[in-house]
Amino acid sequence: MLNILADLISRKKFVFRSEDLRALYGWAPITAYQRIRTMLRKGVIKKIWRGTFMINSKLLPNVPRVAFIDSLLGNQYYFGLYTAMSFWKISDLPVYTYQAITMNRRFSGRKLNIAGLKVRLIYINPQRFFGYIRAPYSGTLVNMSDLEKTIIDATYFIGRYILVQDLAKAMLLAKNRINMQKIVEYLKKLDSPFTTQRLGFLLEEIVGTRLHTKKYQLKISNRYIFLDPKGPKQTIEKNSRWRILLNRKLK
Repeated sequence: MLNILADLISRKKFVFRSEDLRALYGWAPITAYQRIRTMLRKGVIKKIWRGTFMINSKLLPNVPRVAFIDSLLGNQYYFGLYTAMSFWKISDLPVYTYQAITMNRRFSGRKLNIAGLKVRLIYINPQRFFGYIRAPYSGTLVNMSDLEKTIIDATYFIGRYILVQDLAKAMLLAKNRINMQKIVEYLKKLDSPFTTQRLGFLLEEIVGTRLHTKKYQLKISNRYIFLDPKGPKQTIEKNSRWRILLNRKLK
């Protein structure tokens, strides 16, 4: 049993599945099941969900807790939204729950407690899963959305996982660091007319930068939409250029 733990730790498999043990040792499914059952009984591993287990974090006091999340999700995630806003220092809000963007539908909507950390998994279409880097965070390397994708994702998920006022403040703090060429490239790749409308409006109002839709062939819809799709249905102001109905104060 100790050899199994040592092999998993050396491979940074703090979270693993039965298939990992079978591939590592060439075991039959029944053998892997028996070994896992023994380790569960002895408390050296814990079950996360069906078929997925983690080494008891108490046995690994020097391993950063976010490393367990990275081990669980592999290349199927990146930290985004408020977590990334905090990383890029465009939000001073405390991070109580880590927001991880995933293209794996199997993870969609899950709320987990991994090694004492609360994690919310947020699904995004694989076409829109891009714009992240490998970055040092809380003592280990993780996948993190870059500055521009953080802002675009926050706009894409506005009203659902991000408050309008928090996004406006983040954009103001990021004002002198935003790469507009990358913003345009990402908006084209995202292919979400509503996101382009909302972000174009916010860039003009908050950053003072105009997004040229015709020049860059960016799509916007022909309909008026609320800035906050989950906000009140009362219009404070109407913007005809971006067809935005302002229903939240930005400050």
